[in-house]
Amino acid sequence: MQAMQQENSSGLLDKEAGWGPSQRGQRTATETVFQCVLRPTFYLHTTFLGMTWLCETTGEKVKIYGTTVEHATARDVLPLAHILLIHAADVANDLYKLGQNERIKKIASDWKALWDLVPASPIEDADLPTAPPQS
Repeated sequence: MQAMQQENSSGLLDKEAGWGPSQRGQRTATETVFQCVLRPTFYLHTTFLGMTWLCETTGEKVKIYGTTVEHATARDVLPLAHILLIHAADVANDLYKLGQNERIKKIASDWKALWDLVPASPIEDADLPTAPPQS
């Protein structure tokens, strides 16, 4: 993490900008790469590991792709994908000298607040707004 902070002139990857400890503790660079690159690969290809990660067991039944498991998985990986996009913007800004440091810092600082709004548990169908009638 320190190496990534040193390479980054706009300070995107420091704790003040929103890349601090994850909810489960400090996320290492290795864990981030695994979660953002390797883990999705397990889901894209039908592997035993990927399938078992998405199984939900209730009693003696096994349900593949249960709502709870899918939501938890999405809740884990979407914030990481979001921060990787912000990081890509920061790298492009540094590389091409775009002068957008403050704008990228603002987007990065809003990252945590935005993801804190997403519920930790799945949204029930009854909680979703009804679709407007089709004309």
